[in-house]
Amino acid sequence: MKNKIKSYLRKLIFIIILAGIGTIFSTILITSCGTKTKTRETNQPIPRPNLLYIVVDEMREMAMSCSGDINIQTPGLDHLAAEGARFTHMYSPYPVCSPTRASIHTGLFPHNAGVPHNGYHLRETVTTLSEVLFRVGYSTGHIGKWHLEGVDSPTAQEDKNSFLPHRPEWSNADYAYVPSTNHRGFQYWAGFETGHQYFGSRYWEKDHEPIYIPKGVYEPDYQTDQAIAFIEKNRDKSWYLDLNFGTPHFPLVKENVKVADLSLFDPEKIQLRPNVPIKFASEAREQLAIYYAMIHNIDQNIAKLLDKLDELNLTENTIVIFTSDHGDMMLSHGQHYKRRPMEESSRVPFIIRYPAKIQAGKIAGQYLTLVDVFPTILDLIEVKKPCNEGKSFLKVLNTNFLDEIHQSIYLGCYWFGCRDYDPGLHLKMPWRAVHTKDYMMAFLKTDGNTVKPVQLFDMNKDPYQMNNLIDSAGYKSVKEDLRREFLKWRNKTGDSEFGKIKLLN
Repeated sequence: MKNKIKSYLRKLIFIIILAGIGTIFSTILITSCGTKTKTRETNQPIPRPNLLYIVVDEMREMAMSCSGDINIQTPGLDHLAAEGARFTHMYSPYPVCSPTRASIHTGLFPHNAGVPHNGYHLRETVTTLSEVLFRVGYSTGHIGKWHLEGVDSPTAQEDKNSFLPHRPEWSNADYAYVPSTNHRGFQYWAGFETGHQYFGSRYWEKDHEPIYIPKGVYEPDYQTDQAIAFIEKNRDKSWYLDLNFGTPHFPLVKENVKVADLSLFDPEKIQLRPNVPIKFASEAREQLAIYYAMIHNIDQNIAKLLDKLDELNLTENTIVIFTSDHGDMMLSHGQHYKRRPMEESSRVPFIIRYPAKIQAGKIAGQYLTLVDVFPTILDLIEVKKPCNEGKSFLKVLNTNFLDEIHQSIYLGCYWFGCRDYDPGLHLKMPWRAVHTKDYMMAFLKTDGNTVKPVQLFDMNKDPYQMNNLIDSAGYKSVKEDLRREFLKWRNKTGDSEFGKIKLLN
């Protein structure tokens, strides 16, 4: 009997110990994922690198001379790439503004950051990059477009349609202010919710007090000067600047671009991608001339910023990132804008320079999404990462690692809007896509509980995605593999919009 009691007590003690360990583990997990520490570190023994994170809007990867575009010269971006690493296959997780910006700031897929569409408010419980860096002693600043406050931005109601009366169909949040209580770890703020009027725009440093950019001054030029002022002011401490240019986002009209920049591009001389249908060629060239003019201006401002870092002897200790939230079809496949899984819409430029840790002149071909940048930055800076869904690619930056980081990547959006001359594919329905180095397969949600594979492209044989193989019998095993990848990603990311669904063949 005594032996039985001893045995029972030993088991009970063991269970209590396990329960205690489990409670500790659960507490750690909940603390890191469900709550946010707001305490700022007061001691920073080792100066951490600065971070200049430049995000432009609607610029596709193939629109730089360093990526092979013969229509434009981008010496500033080429210089940045030559001194850092350029990634040829970085993708927007959701090729539209707000969702991807949510991923950039949190390292989460958009639906897990509370921003599945434009106009949604970034979830309060998630931790942003700026909050992490502020806590470890960085001076933090945001300039330009935010687009994560949502349509409830105060001036969406206070100033309804009064600032841009010529575009009443646009969101009421155009150039609205973001309340200072929602600046998410940014100490300096010179921003606005969203807007793409590049002459005569405004921004906010304080609630209810708009500051108008002087007449005739181009918004990205003005913002570059603001960025330089921030860098100069904080040159003797670690700083993080989130700099957001609205260009080259539409409207692509002559009134929205500098005359000198536009004069450099003759529409008749612009060479189109092979997937632009002939009937759209003239329109594409006219729009591309303005698009390239805006990118030319971006490039000049990049060069100006890099020169300033050199002048202040900050180059060696500053991480510089250049990317875009998504691309633009620019009439490839006869389509405008973004929201598609196609390369022109979803593949974005990504250049990162940090002389202390990144090999100069590296060209990396790994397939990644902007979700992966968040943990990579924190690994570079050597700061503890909060919960996120990205996968750090630090080893690609500082070693000769050539393997893929992911077996596949996961993309999506709330509208498909694909080829208007392919019946059924232009429906405004949610889609998801899986992309490997060899294939891209897209899935369209055709009704409330049915998902249908609608596109399959062999990216090695068909890089311009002109031959849809979805009905080809010869790719049965490929389709089965990609279907499994889709289900894996759906389950892994808790993608409830595509949760309880019937996946058709």
